[in-house]
Amino acid sequence: MTHEMPSNYGETMAHEPQLLLLTSLGEHNQGTIGPKGTAEEAQAFSEYMAREAARPEYSKPPTNRWVCVDGRVSAAKMQEIDNEKADPQTAGGLPLTELSVEFMLDKAPAPVSVTLAQTTQKTISNGQKAVIHGDTHAHKAGCGCNAKQDDILKLNAANIDIVTPIAWDFAKHFEIDKHMAIEDITDMIVTGGNNASNAALWDVTPEQKVDIVLANGGEYEELIEEHTESTTRVDASENAFDEAAFIRDHTDEAGVALRAFGASFGLLKKYYFDQVEEGGTSLHDASLRTMAAWLHNLGTAKQLSNDAMQAGIYA
Repeated sequence: MTHEMPSNYGETMAHEPQLLLLTSLGEHNQGTIGPKGTAEEAQAFSEYMAREAARPEYSKPPTNRWVCVDGRVSAAKMQEIDNEKADPQTAGGLPLTELSVEFMLDKAPAPVSVTLAQTTQKTISNGQKAVIHGDTHAHKAGCGCNAKQDDILKLNAANIDIVTPIAWDFAKHFEIDKHMAIEDITDMIVTGGNNASNAALWDVTPEQKVDIVLANGGEYEELIEEHTESTTRVDASENAFDEAAFIRDHTDEAGVALRAFGASFGLLKKYYFDQVEEGGTSLHDASLRTMAAWLHNLGTAKQLSNDAMQAGIYA
């Protein structure tokens, strides 16, 4: 089935986008989420959604509540959307993202049960709110990033020749290339793949990972409805994507919400580089962590999306 363009298609395309780069996620994606139809139809719809996501009204001051890049929302958030009271959230899913970061940077990490408890505690001690989600279909196992985290790291390693140049382009756009080398990227991907293949490290189920986050001060929410994301919005600014307003404004002719994956990488970079100013890490380490966070989310997108999914970097 192909997507129907919303009735405001011609109007909204007139807005000048703040889109720096729109790029494919490469070949060998494993999932089904993304624009549908022929190659031409999918590309046209993805480009339309990317430009819609660039509209300035969807760029808002962030909160300290870090959620997954998932384009769906909870029932409570949907009610806020209906009442036009929903606040934008910061998309980066810190505890799970940081778990992957550690597994890409440490050649001998502690098991998931220990590392995830530590990353959750670290997120909260840094003044952030740690949020993990499920959905109404699989409940605590309803986050694809959580359920397939080891597969995501393996997928990056299996596609290292595809992932590395995409990641290096990202490094240049986020100006972290001056503090690291492209060889650092390949090393992180290989390390992550090796740790993902070590079954002894993966000592808990996805449901137990949720429980670990909650036991260490995190929050849980259950998302509703189906995945309809057709683009990935990577924000280079220190604002957050107002996914609530985007969902409210975008439905197709059948009434289905049109969504976008959103990733607050300007804020993730700020999060890591603020730690440099506080004396807790080096510019090199902050750059590596920012890159590892990107690799985690790029791998997640490749694991869950179809080959038509594109990612845009936004000013």
